[in-house]
Amino acid sequence: MTTETSSTSSVSSPRKHDVFLSFRVEDTGSGLTNYLYNALEEKGITTFRYDHRKTNTSLSPFQAIEESRFAIVVFSNNYASSTRCLDELAMIFECMNKPAGLTIYPVFYHVNPTHVEEHFAEHEQGFRDNMEKVDRWREALTRVANLTGWDLRNRHETDFIKEIVIDIFEKLKQTFIFGDNGLLVGTVSHVDELESLLDIESKDVRTIGIWGVKGIGKTSLAREVFKRVSHKFQASAFLFNIRIEFETHSMLHLQKLLYQNLLLNNGQGIVNDYMVINNELRQTLRSKRVLIVLDDVDSLKRIEDLVGEWKKQHHSWLSPGSRLIVTTRKKHLLRRYGEKYTHEVEKLTDDEALQLLRQEAFDGNPIPDEYKEVSNSMVKIANGHPLTLKELGSLLYGRIVDEWWEVLDKLKENPNKYKL
Repeated sequence: MTTETSSTSSVSSPRKHDVFLSFRVEDTGSGLTNYLYNALEEKGITTFRYDHRKTNTSLSPFQAIEESRFAIVVFSNNYASSTRCLDELAMIFECMNKPAGLTIYPVFYHVNPTHVEEHFAEHEQGFRDNMEKVDRWREALTRVANLTGWDLRNRHETDFIKEIVIDIFEKLKQTFIFGDNGLLVGTVSHVDELESLLDIESKDVRTIGIWGVKGIGKTSLAREVFKRVSHKFQASAFLFNIRIEFETHSMLHLQKLLYQNLLLNNGQGIVNDYMVINNELRQTLRSKRVLIVLDDVDSLKRIEDLVGEWKKQHHSWLSPGSRLIVTTRKKHLLRRYGEKYTHEVEKLTDDEALQLLRQEAFDGNPIPDEYKEVSNSMVKIANGHPLTLKELGSLLYGRIVDEWWEVLDKLKENPNKYKL
């Protein structure tokens, strides 16, 4: 890491993302940044990246910056040539200096920290009538480039990524140990109950089943529990979307993901052979006290192929003190894995639903009087479904009340109008 002044900040306001990635898509979007994003997500670290070539999110990068705990800025040779990147950087720098700001880490991708300003002569020509903007960019770039960060020069990329993930993960532990106000509405009591079911001090092997309908919040709940307690285990892993990953790839792919996450290993040297990786995974699970979350499981065999079988009240792979959390829409799958410790995620109450809609559509501010009637109607049509409410809140954010009524009328006619 470089050794200039580090940025520090407290996190007291709700955050939807752990990390915001700022990068020039054309330089690192298909390489380093893509690998870093995947490594962070696989460790349960919620990460936002904006790729202007795609339309995969309706959230603006500037809103995402305000909703993040950390910002990782990937400085590449042409980062400062991009006005979009510089606008992001100025926003990141501004948020760093707020009372509840974010912590910034620069990453120098084959570029000398002293050379990141080389494109400013061109900007001074292009923005002669708005030198204030150029000055704001320059200050943000200079200040951020002097913060503590990572320098990739003469480093292996995979080791580099591993170091970043470990460091961010360790920093986030402190946030979760001392609590976080950004939990999804209605999940606090669920998280507390699941922590009680986990009974981490117990030396037995324990599996917890979380079940409920699609979009009810099973994954969000499991992620929050994972963040709170994963630091208490020798190794941990969160495998998202087991059903889709298996359909898209293979069980070998899933086993390799699990093995890599448990060891924070980049995968080099892992043989592409089912029996070999199966044996490696089994030995790893037998030697460590682990926490594993298997998300969206639709088959008992998927669980057994990843973490072994239950045989006569004894688990064949997991070592004493290990915990397994399984999320599923199919309660019957939990008869063997999680039957004794099962948690159903139920619909939100009307009060909780209204609170979530207020959080998403009005940034948590009180609902204006002219919006109260239509907000209550939206809550009724969402029927206590958190994902629906989040999507509605995002859709309606910043819209006038007449537009709310228009959306409500269309939803009454066709509930699938907005893919809710």
